[in-house]
Amino acid sequence: PDGLAMSSRNRYLKGDERVAATRIYAALDQARREIAAGVIDVARLEAAMRRTIMTPGVTAIDYASVVDAETLQPVERVERRVLIAAAVRIGAARLIDNVQVDPPATAE
Repeated sequence: PDGLAMSSRNRYLKGDERVAATRIYAALDQARREIAAGVIDVARLEAAMRRTIMTPGVTAIDYASVVDAETLQPVERVERRVLIAAAVRIGAARLIDNVQVDPPATAE
């Protein structure tokens, strides 16, 4: 209900850290919505994800990436199904989340 991925690691989060952790899914969802709206430039998507995630309580972003969903290789543009993924350190926890997204019907 609070926007966190289901994970046993959540027990390591204190109140403010739980709030910071909700920014991970918010970043994934924002990238998903931007792709649906036609944004396919991966550098732009990843930069926006990092800005959304980097809030007080976040100690490090290990990655905030958009990669090919099949090969997990980096891509420059969203031209086929991608995996939007993030790994973030908040307090004592390393939290990960991801979502697969198809390319938009129309692109930028």
